[in-house]
Amino acid sequence: MPEYSPRLVFEPFPVPEEELLNRYEKAFTAAVCDVLLGEYKMADRILPLNIKPLAPGSKAAGTAFTVKGYPSHISEKKSDPNARRAKMFEEIEKDTIVVWDTSGDNDNAQYGEMMSAATMMRGCRGGIVDGGARDTDRIIEMGFKVWCRYTTPASMAARHEILDWQIPVKIGKVEINPGDVIFADNDGIVCVPRGIAYDVLLKIEKIAATEKGWREIIASGLTPSEVVRRGGKF
Repeated sequence: MPEYSPRLVFEPFPVPEEELLNRYEKAFTAAVCDVLLGEYKMADRILPLNIKPLAPGSKAAGTAFTVKGYPSHISEKKSDPNARRAKMFEEIEKDTIVVWDTSGDNDNAQYGEMMSAATMMRGCRGGIVDGGARDTDRIIEMGFKVWCRYTTPASMAARHEILDWQIPVKIGKVEINPGDVIFADNDGIVCVPRGIAYDVLLKIEKIAATEKGWREIIASGLTPSEVVRRGGKF
């Protein structure tokens, strides 16, 4: 079993991190994907489409706090799971989103009421789990934003063990490093590599301003064909 990961220090963004993330939350994931594909030729930055928000209309942007776990029945060596989880909670920082690689766990809930309350108290903006959630009514009621593959009443206690955190993980085709920008909304979840996150933000803000102009032009009565002739896209 690996030792607890050391606290990581990241290269700062050109603007305060909270400002950058708040600006992402004013955008939408479709624009981010358009920029990543069109400008950077990055097609595999969208997390699996079966990871859905518990509450429709949810939107959150944060830096990735990665967690790697696995079903405990395949564990070769057990440690005290409560001690590991407590240590993990102490490492979570403000403006992060927990991104949980479950190693294909299809039976247990990694996020529940207590997990949500603990991470929310740390200033965490949300949870992305390639697994399950429970206590969903209470999670939604407290306003914490969680995306997951399924819901189940089964606790992860004695069934799912944390291997490590703040290490590179992979969910679907997407490799996620600690500190990458995670942006999730009703359409899906996209991971933006940290090194280009600010430049991507500037490009999507430009797209948003341009599309606002085209919406106003369309509302004025211009035909779709004329919009295309003028350089617009549908």
